[in-house]
Amino acid sequence: MSRGLEPTVIADRALNNAPRLTHIQYIAMVCSIVIFSLGSQIFYLIPFYMYYPALICHTENNSFECDHHRACEADIARYELNWESHDTLNNWMTQLNLICIEPFYIGILGSVSFICFSIGSFFFTKQADVFGRHLVTCAAATLTPLALIVLVIGVPHFGLIGIYLTFAILGLTYNPRGSTAYLYGAEMLPTKKRLLFGQILFFADGIFSICASFYFYSIGNLNAFFIGIMIAFTTALIAMQFLLPETPSFLLMKGDIAGYQHSLAIVTGEK
Repeated sequence: MSRGLEPTVIADRALNNAPRLTHIQYIAMVCSIVIFSLGSQIFYLIPFYMYYPALICHTENNSFECDHHRACEADIARYELNWESHDTLNNWMTQLNLICIEPFYIGILGSVSFICFSIGSFFFTKQADVFGRHLVTCAAATLTPLALIVLVIGVPHFGLIGIYLTFAILGLTYNPRGSTAYLYGAEMLPTKKRLLFGQILFFADGIFSICASFYFYSIGNLNAFFIGIMIAFTTALIAMQFLLPETPSFLLMKGDIAGYQHSLAIVTGEK
């Protein structure tokens, strides 16, 4: 091992000297992209969760199509969902009947998320330098499928308060999960492949968002969307937990020479 060099430089040189990418590195790339991107979609697509449906309003003498503003006026005897419209989604607005709720209670969901992003970034992201990229990513990511189960099963019982609390927890783990997953994937690759990895990750992030938008336009079932995210996310999390080691550079940075050599051998295909 070279003397006088930073541990990350030594680890990078070892990865750069490998003749080709191994299946472990490809798995690490896929798992990192899925954990980063699918976890982010939960927040990107909040507008669809609270999208107002198309309505049919009924007065004493007439029935007509209307929006939520008109539906909540005093002369409207009742309103019903217009399920024939593409604007009507099976989301929280329709499940919890939030049509006439004050807009403040809708907008606060985004505020809760971003406030918790900041808190989580400040207090928890740096734990990746203490406990490792692999452990922090897996620990933070484990909360995502658990939170999705709560959102699918618990929302009808807990309402908006349950949604706020669940998104607060997801927000606190957003950067420890997303940023550390990106760091983990990058540190598993030779330096010349890291820019490409970043490009693929953010390209996949955009593609996932586009596909999700088409999903809501054509199908519009929020619970089915969460279940699909949960299955794909959990698959990547299990693969990362049981197939992938800690990054060689972190282990060397911590002075774990035996662990570094073991991880490097797995990553480069020597073991």
